[in-house]
Amino acid sequence: NGKDSVSNLNSFYSFIDALVNKCWLIEIPLQNHNDSIQIFESLNNRGKPLTLVDKLRYKSIISSTPDSISVVRNKWKEIYSGLNFMIDNKFVKTEDDFFKVFFNSIKGDDITKEDDFIELFEKLYLDGDKKIISFLDGSITIFSFYKIIHSALDVDNTFIKNYFKKEEQDKVMALLRLLIQTI
Repeated sequence: NGKDSVSNLNSFYSFIDALVNKCWLIEIPLQNHNDSIQIFESLNNRGKPLTLVDKLRYKSIISSTPDSISVVRNKWKEIYSGLNFMIDNKFVKTEDDFFKVFFNSIKGDDITKEDDFIELFEKLYLDGDKKIISFLDGSITIFSFYKIIHSALDVDNTFIKNYFKKEEQDKVMALLRLLIQTI
């Protein structure tokens, strides 16, 4: 259809015009690569601020050696998938909520400030590739656990039906629901 082609071409021209005439590229030399988050947030005053998850991902990637960066990036893909699962199933409200609970369970305190979460992350996990990957694997393991518990609650799950008597099945389901709420 010729009309769609003209519309697509006009959209393309508008995009190119905006890219060339309305976007700026700014180079800022850094003394320390850890300053990049702070600089980005300062320049991003009209955009959406970086989330705690964005900062954790960024710090884990920039702190990894070149040999492990691809592993770290792939693990973050798994983490985002796990976070989506947790949100979709209402285990947490936001991505950040998961990591706030994660760090508070490690620390044993009630940390509320984002800078404190970042500081704890840096202290515990940013000391080499093994620790970064351990953090990522720990997060992925928690998602796996929730998926197992969630699947056990599925009405079509055969595990409960096969291993528990009919009169026990409701109790087992109730205990699993309580476990999820407790966690």
